[in-house]
Amino acid sequence: MNKAVFFDRDGTINNLVYRGENCQIAGKKVRFTAPWKFSELRIKAGIVPFLDRLGQKGFLRIIITNQPDLEYKLLNIIEHKKITRFLKKMPVDDIYVCPHGRNRKCLCRKPKPGMILDAVKKWKINLRESFFIGDSLTDIQVGKNVGCKTIFIQKKTEDECSKADFNIKSIFEAEEIVFSTRKSS
Repeated sequence: MNKAVFFDRDGTINNLVYRGENCQIAGKKVRFTAPWKFSELRIKAGIVPFLDRLGQKGFLRIIITNQPDLEYKLLNIIEHKKITRFLKKMPVDDIYVCPHGRNRKCLCRKPKPGMILDAVKKWKINLRESFFIGDSLTDIQVGKNVGCKTIFIQKKTEDECSKADFNIKSIFEAEEIVFSTRKSS
């Protein structure tokens, strides 16, 4: 069985894009979003070397991402494919995308486990030896739902996520946790 580190995409692998104080998506006020164009994609500092080291230590590196902006027509399929093609050139083993909006009753949208379960089946992953790294409660919930250790990247000091196994301020702290932590059976 393989071990994996699952990553949220937006806010974890790449920076969020500031849209302003008055941005609304599907009736919800937001200030930051995923990139809607390839030209907005900015990979977080330090993530590529971290992904390399994970691979060297025998971890699969899998991105698990909700992309509801596809359904909301804020992100067109051409730009989405450009972003995904670029990410696939990074040291990642696979990318799973849920294109559904918040109100869809799909099985893939985080915190539902569909995308992770598909990865487990394809890659023969031992979830007890795996981690989920993300920057939202949804990321932590999906990790918990499947039995992974969870690492929450805080956006601000008040964003404590007490449900996570570990709370960190930057991706740099995740490496020590992943390489030194073993999930007990």
